[in-house]
Amino acid sequence: MSFLLDKSAHARWDQPVVAARLNDLLREDLLNIARPSVLEIGFSARSPQDYREVIADVTEAMTVIEVSAEISTRAQDLQERLTHRGWHRAPGPVDLLLAATAIEHELTLLHLDKDFELIAQVSSLQQERVVPRETPTA
Repeated sequence: MSFLLDKSAHARWDQPVVAARLNDLLREDLLNIARPSVLEIGFSARSPQDYREVIADVTEAMTVIEVSAEISTRAQDLQERLTHRGWHRAPGPVDLLLAATAIEHELTLLHLDKDFELIAQVSSLQQERVVPRETPTA
């Protein structure tokens, strides 16, 4: 099983329990990242040097999956499905693109974001919290 990494998990890589899980998957070459997550990570950079370093770290360590027309269409379908339960304002556009990417490439979305759990209820999204809810991350 291969995984698609969400920024919510990436942002907590410095926490020991998260680092243990992600480092194991990285060593086994099981982690991928979608371009929207790369952009979210870049958005958090504090300087041009920080940007270059963090983007290089991510793009050299993992396969970057680009968003295709099929993924964009699937994301919109997911959003429409969420409207039937009144949940369409919970996951943002990036979350929908990530979920669609994971579905399209048959990857398990690795996260710490409850919005993916909602999307999974209306789709075939395979998702997993990087650490279970009952496990403290710090």
